[in-house]
Amino acid sequence: MKKMDLPIADASQEGRKSYIESNRYAVELVIAEALELFQKEDVISKVFRSQDKAIEKIIEMFLSPHFSLNSLPYKDIKLFSQLNFWVKYKTRGSFTVSSSNRVESNSMKEQAKPESDSASYYKEITQILPEFNRRVAADVIKYWFKANKKLLNELSPLASTGMSTNIIEVENKVRDSQNSRYKVDAAFRYLFLYFGIDKRIETAGHYERKYLTKGENKPQYVSTIRETHQDKHHVRLSIRNIIDQFFEIHQKSDNSDIISHSLLKVIGRKAVLDVYEIKSNKADKKFIQEYGDKLTSLKKRPPFIKEVTHEIG
Repeated sequence: MKKMDLPIADASQEGRKSYIESNRYAVELVIAEALELFQKEDVISKVFRSQDKAIEKIIEMFLSPHFSLNSLPYKDIKLFSQLNFWVKYKTRGSFTVSSSNRVESNSMKEQAKPESDSASYYKEITQILPEFNRRVAADVIKYWFKANKKLLNELSPLASTGMSTNIIEVENKVRDSQNSRYKVDAAFRYLFLYFGIDKRIETAGHYERKYLTKGENKPQYVSTIRETHQDKHHVRLSIRNIIDQFFEIHQKSDNSDIISHSLLKVIGRKAVLDVYEIKSNKADKKFIQEYGDKLTSLKKRPPFIKEVTHEIG
């Protein structure tokens, strides 16, 4: 193929989208050629399912809001030929490939070393917090930290020093039972933004208007927009669709989504339905059972993660 650099001038998500729109054919060709030269076909099969899926997934990862070019040596089209990096990025390092498959000696594995996996994951999880803070009350942010305290402490840059992430107490004190309720609620709202649910379902606006529009910093921590009975009905339908999306994301998870799985575990309980006042009655009994089961399934590791971990290690 004719040599071309095609530098990635704008590393922002919008800039990366524009880059793909302008250079998609060239990018796909670079990935396809790299796949032809890649010796570990079984790895490609396990990680991406097929070569066509690999091309699609690599571009999708490049366009992800969590993707960063900061620590990478290539900031041009050569980035897409670095299959070692994309395999490692997709699987959070769960797959290792022999040195014979390195494209160049200064591979991504070596060049990206300065930032540890934990620091990278921590950045990925927390970079959405400014947007979250803009859309929810201050206490909700604090409840989110409480809900994910264990994970954050493990990944925090302070972890190696033996220090814990400091948790600021919420302004409005509540009973322990309510404390658990608000932690689940905060985690649910965060995950809506983290997974970009607004782009996945048409009913997202109903949920956003109530739960992701900043109101007063006091329970129930919702917007001050007046609701009708019909509005409440639409919100509940939206919540149902959001749970469907979380369930689908979880079921399709693989090793690249271990952090996402850790975040989803927090809402893996039937109590979410109570948090959002979805009450059980005769008419809704089947619905409550179905969505309660979907929520509790979020606590379990998806089957594909177990399969890959067992076979590849």
